[in-house]
This record gives sequence, structure tokens and C-alpha cells, in this order.
Amino acid sequence: MRAQDSGDWKKETITEEEFRGLLADKIDSVRMDYVKADISRFISDAKKLEIWSPAYFHDLVSKLKISV
Repeated sequence: MRAQDSGDWKKETITEEEFRGLLADKIDSVRMDYVKADISRFISDAKKLEIWSPAYFHDLVSKLKISV
């Protein structure tokens, strides 16, 4: 609903394929170094963020189970 309200999504619904595509695009476009720098102050051991990469998040997304 938020995406519709902002005008970012024009349709009433979204398919799993569309959702996964948008999520993959966002993962590929984000500057991971900026994200890590932004949240590192909230993480007690910043070394845990070393695993964060586009490949890591794409792997996580592939494991998402989506039900309607």
C-alpha cells in the first residue's frame, strides 16, 4: 500500500516474480559500504557485517518462502 501511495507501484497487486525482481534490483543498487557504515554503530561486533554483500543478500532472498 505504501508503494501505491508514493506512486512507486501502479498496480493493485504484485506477483512473487515482480516482488523478487524489485528486491534483486534494490540489492544490486544499494551501496553496501554505506549501509554497513550506517548501522555499524548498532552492532556490538562490526566484524559480523563483513559477510554482507550483494551475493549474500541474493542468497537470503532465494530462501524466502512467499505465500499468499
